Amino acid sequence: MRRVIIESPYGSEDEEIVKRNIAYAREALRDCLLRGEAPLASHLLYTQVLDDRNPEERKLGIEAGHAWIRDAGRVVFYLDYGASPGMQQAWEKAYMYRIPVEKRFLYLNLKEVQPEEGLRPLLQAIGNMGLNPDLEFKLKPYPEEKHMPKLKSPFPEH
Repeated sequence: MRRVIIESPYGSEDEEIVKRNIAYAREALRDCLLRGEAPLASHLLYTQVLDDRNPEERKLGIEAGHAWIRDAGRVVFYLDYGASPGMQQAWEKAYMYRIPVEKRFLYLNLKEVQPEEGLRPLLQAIGNMGLNPDLEFKLKPYPEEKHMPKLKSPFPEH
């Protein structure tokens, strides 16, 4: 089994969004397992013992999760609900350690997109979910060349 790190949104001021994000991360775990992968969703694990609303504990949990990236075969970003600042940090760590990244959606059925339609239906579906298609499609796997170009983050500045 390939070890993968799951990245998906977690924290929010709105408790209903946090509940939705927890359910979504659990669905992402299931998706990975059904693909024959051995996933780790540190944001589900560490928030059981750390307070995500406490900045120091949140930072500790993020750092602990990032410590596992080097040992992963891949970092998988589940993007149905967009990307968070914590996900940006994970992308940067994966890039730094040259760990492959993959973008996944649980709620988009790409099999329904006909080749002659191109990306139009996909971009429309992303727009309908309130996501920024420019953001989502700038996440790319690390380059194969020895000398990597300077990292430009695919995430907007906050």
